[in-house]
This record gives sequence, C-alpha cells and structure tokens, in this order.
Amino acid sequence: HLTESLPPPKLRRAVDGEASFEGSGADSNANANDTFPVIAEEDSYLTAALGETAADALASLAPHAGISPHLVHMAAHNYVRVGRWRDAVKVSKVAIAADAAMRNNCLYPYGGDHDAAMLVAAAAMGGDRDVAVTHAQHPGGKGGAADSYAGITTGFYPASKLLMHARFGEWDEIGKMADEAEATRVAITQEYIDANPDGLTNAERWTWRVSDSGWGRAIWAYVLGLRTTKDGVEPMYPDDEFPEPPEPTRVTDTWREITGLEWIDHLRKVTVNKITDADEHAVVPGLTARDAKSPFEHFSPFCPWKRQIASIMVETVQAAYVVKGEYTPSKRDMAKYHLQTAAKAYDQLPYFEPEHHYLPPRQCLGEFFLRTGDFANAYKQFARDLDRDHPENPWSLSGLERASQRTFGTTSACNEVFTP
Repeated sequence: HLTESLPPPKLRRAVDGEASFEGSGADSNANANDTFPVIAEEDSYLTAALGETAADALASLAPHAGISPHLVHMAAHNYVRVGRWRDAVKVSKVAIAADAAMRNNCLYPYGGDHDAAMLVAAAAMGGDRDVAVTHAQHPGGKGGAADSYAGITTGFYPASKLLMHARFGEWDEIGKMADEAEATRVAITQEYIDANPDGLTNAERWTWRVSDSGWGRAIWAYVLGLRTTKDGVEPMYPDDEFPEPPEPTRVTDTWREITGLEWIDHLRKVTVNKITDADEHAVVPGLTARDAKSPFEHFSPFCPWKRQIASIMVETVQAAYVVKGEYTPSKRDMAKYHLQTAAKAYDQLPYFEPEHHYLPPRQCLGEFFLRTGDFANAYKQFARDLDRDHPENPWSLSGLERASQRTFGTTSACNEVFTP
C-alpha cells in the first residue's frame, strides 16, 4: 500500500520531441509507416513494482476474504498503479462480494463503499463497460445517493452511473435516466422561487427538482450538457467568442428542450456558487484525519476537491460543444484551450486512489490532436498518460496506436467529447 504513489514501473515513450519525425499535424512530411520509439527508462528502485509481490500475496487470500474484505481489496491499490486493471477488477469483485455477505449477517464491513469505488474506477479505466456500469451508483432522486455523498471524497464511494454511461458514450441510457428522474421529481416550491428574485433558468429549475446538492446538480448538468452535443444538430456558436446563453423563449419542464448553452451556464454557476472544494460538515463513521478539524477539510488528505472537479467538467462540456458540427480554425483553437485547461486543472488534483476525477482530460486532449491531424502531439499526450498516470490502459494504448498509424479511426479515447 505504501508503494501506490510511486511511479509506474513502465518504459518511457518518446514524449518530449523524441518521436521519429520532426514536426506534426497534417503538414508533416513524415512517412506514414514511421513509428514512435519506446525508450528504456533509467533503472529506478523506487517504483510501484515494489508492491506487486505483496499485492499478489493479498490477492491469494481471496478464498478467505470474508474475514477481512478490505484487506483483500488492498491488492487493487497496487494493481491500478502498475496497470493490472483486470486483476484490480477481479480482486475488487471478491472484496465487494464479501462485503455483501457481511451485511447479510448484520455486520458493517469496513470501507465497503470504497471497495466498490475501486471496482468501478478500475473497470472504467480498464475498458470493462459492463462491470463499471453495473456497480456504479444510481444518483437517486432529490436527497438520494448523489446528494448524500456530495461532501465526501469521490474515492470513498462508486462513481455515478451517469458518468459511466458518458464514459462509454451511452447517450440513450443517460436520456432514459433523465426521463426516470423527471417522472419522480418534486415540485418547485414558492420558497425557492422567492429566493431567486431574478428568475430561474430552465436548467436551474430542472436540476433543483431532482437533486438537493450542488454536486448532484452539477453531475446532471454535465451529462445532459454533453448529451445535447450528440444530437447531430449544429450549435449556435460564433467563431470569435463564447456567447452568453440566450434567454429562453419559453419555460420548459423537460430536459429534452433545454439547450446546451443553458446546461453549460447552469454548470458554471453551480460550480462557483454551490460547490466548495472542502466540506467540514460531512461525516463518515470511524474516519478521522490527522491535524485536521474534519476528514474533509482543506488540510486533510481526504479533501473532496469537488469544485476543482466541477471546473474540469465545465471545460470538458464546453469543448464538446465547440467541436460539435463542422470545425473552423477558431473553433479548433477554442476546443484546444478548453481541453488544455481541463488537463491542467486535473494535474493539480492531489494523488488519490481511486483518483478524484473519473475522466483523465489528457486522453481527451490526445483525441483532439488525433482528430485535427496533429499526430505527434496526440502521441505525446497518450504516452504521458500511460507512463505517468494510467499504465497499460486501453483508452490511451488505442490512442497511441492510432497516432502511430496517423488516423483517428472508428474509436475514441474520450467519448464525452468525441463519440464516434
């Protein structure tokens, strides 16, 4: 467990101008059959490989997981750091099955939600759609699961099914969940109307009726904002600036009639006004943090960083809105800016397992470079993700291969922005 924050024990690819050709993009004169070299990393004793033997020993205790499910789960911490995603999924399945058995015997398993969070995270990064979606958390209605966990670090509970459907480009499934939420939502109260004398947008009204927390509302605005970019309709988006959202011509109660710009504007406002990075009031029984007033304040290693995560969502959905439809040079520059900003914000998140945000924006940035013909920079982004953050993950491995072949093909490393 102590080795989990050490660097992956992998080869370093050519990420700093060491590719086999000079220049990049559609204007490159490189031969289409050129390849990008893999360069041997200097020997280093301090890598996550130091923990693999111990992790395998823990995993071998799977037949006895009922004694301590969380102890068996600990092997997954090492496996995700060295790129053994399938092994992380396998051992996490054992742990959550043992957790369920304990609950059935009226016992409270230690870290059960965290065990499930690791399973979903490993499955998502390993490309296992069925496991990721099956074990992801349903957001529930107003006051449901998404709201209950709003102030808690994301690694302590499974990611939302909404986010997993977005990860795998399942926009119809998100639509079904939105329909379900509409069918069970609460009515707008006069108190809420009076508290907003300047009026409410369609998106504000919609998320308030299905979620109590800023975090829950942000997730809904994010996934429905992304979904509006997948309907095949060209957005109203000038080439020179990001416009203010238009005033809605009528009030609507259905998410299907709310525009992408309304969702984006609502997500921005929720991020700034309704979400904080830390939460001193959230409580997990038995969890404490040394030298901090609560487990989830800024000075705790368990600080949730929810506003930082929501800001990454803002940049991602804006990029998706920009690239929808036909590219222009100005749109291309704006999309690049949003994705680079998202990647920088992601890089500033502290290390955590499972990590704070479910989507590595660098995979999206690599996919952007692929689709704009900048194959060298695409290679660099995917190589960096593999060598520094998520070794052997299939999303970036596929991106690396497509960059070498100088084509973006028929798959995507970032369905949120570039659904094939």
